[in-house]
Amino acid sequence: GGQLDDKTHTISDGSSEIDPTHRLNMYYNGTVGKLNIDFNADLVASRSNEGTAYDEISELQDNRVVTTWNRTRDKLYASKLVLSYPLFGGTLTGGTEYTYTNRKDEYINDEGYIPSSFTSIKEDNANAFIEYSYALKFGSVSAGLRYEHLAFNYFENNVRQDDQSRKFNNFYPNVSFNAMAGKFMFQLSYATKTFRPSYSQLSNAIIYIDRYSYTKGNPYLLPEINHDLSFAAVWNFIQFAASYQVTQRAIVHLGTYQEGNKNGILLYYNNFDRNIPLFHAMLSASPTIAFWYPRLTAGFQKQWLSIEYLGKEKDMSKAIPFVAFGNSFKLPKGFTADFDYSFTGTGNMRVYEQVKPIHSLEVSLRKSFLKDALSVELRGSDLLRTKSISKMFSGPYDITQSNMFDSRQFSLTLRYKFNSANSKYKGTGAGEQQKSRMSD
Repeated sequence: GGQLDDKTHTISDGSSEIDPTHRLNMYYNGTVGKLNIDFNADLVASRSNEGTAYDEISELQDNRVVTTWNRTRDKLYASKLVLSYPLFGGTLTGGTEYTYTNRKDEYINDEGYIPSSFTSIKEDNANAFIEYSYALKFGSVSAGLRYEHLAFNYFENNVRQDDQSRKFNNFYPNVSFNAMAGKFMFQLSYATKTFRPSYSQLSNAIIYIDRYSYTKGNPYLLPEINHDLSFAAVWNFIQFAASYQVTQRAIVHLGTYQEGNKNGILLYYNNFDRNIPLFHAMLSASPTIAFWYPRLTAGFQKQWLSIEYLGKEKDMSKAIPFVAFGNSFKLPKGFTADFDYSFTGTGNMRVYEQVKPIHSLEVSLRKSFLKDALSVELRGSDLLRTKSISKMFSGPYDITQSNMFDSRQFSLTLRYKFNSANSKYKGTGAGEQQKSRMSD
């Protein structure tokens, strides 16, 4: 109503206790006749405890102190078997992958400003895939199919929630064709992939930001489905890449009214109710000019999307341009200098708008001694002091966030290699996507 409701200044003090992450990998790579066998098995276990105290000083309301404590426990068991065999002049590849994950998440607020939460997620993920590739005189062609089964079980206070627990069964095809003529090469491919929400996005716990801002996950989230048609070409030192993607059930950040809290906003994740097309194009060149090795890349990405904002349709289709200019100089006396600049323009990505462009600059000077065993590097990072301003739109809300990072620095690094040798490890790991979901 045009009246200032409050103005607060918050100082937060956090601490964390992160136990060592235990990782165990076993692998076998060998052949039986013409059959190649690649087997991997992984075990990952981790836990962390993080606490934060918020000291809120208000000009018009009461002062208060809010404390929160977050405990997470993760376990993962994964195995992957890939078999390949020459067939009809090509190669037939197939295999399976299985992953079991158990995520426990506790979020506690002693003062009772938000409800404490005790949740856990157990997932069984089983996949099977097959692909056939055939070499041509001027390139190659391949086609494949992947089947994914996921059993998702969600628990609150050790009680399984039937509404949030569910199963998924999907098939995902892929096909690609590449060719080469002299210095010109190109590839055309199509693939369907699934991107599952992280475990923090699936948690129903309400996370405290400040007295007017909260965020939470959503155990009802469905995986994103991404259809990707890509083209890439290389000629001499010039590369071009373009892709057209359509994302179904895109996971977006939205805002809604926080019940029982005047002027409070609750940020949450949800699947978008329409497809989001996205076009991405990039052109780069990396010639060699005497002692100068420049790398210039320019491109843009553009989505086609409109959302509801203040009761009207708002267009969110402005393209985001980007430029990267890297330079390496081979100087006398064995010195190497680098000068790297990047620029990202304003535009839209899903429900966000980049309000101001982002500039980044980094320089370095290196020299090696003792037959490359000893190296010395002087580096200046974030010399333009990165600042970003973004805006999120959702229904009746828009939220502007401005970040100024204290990452401008100079560093001096000395490295010495003791009896260095190439790694003989040939494992590829299993359950890689699930591992990334635990850390997001």
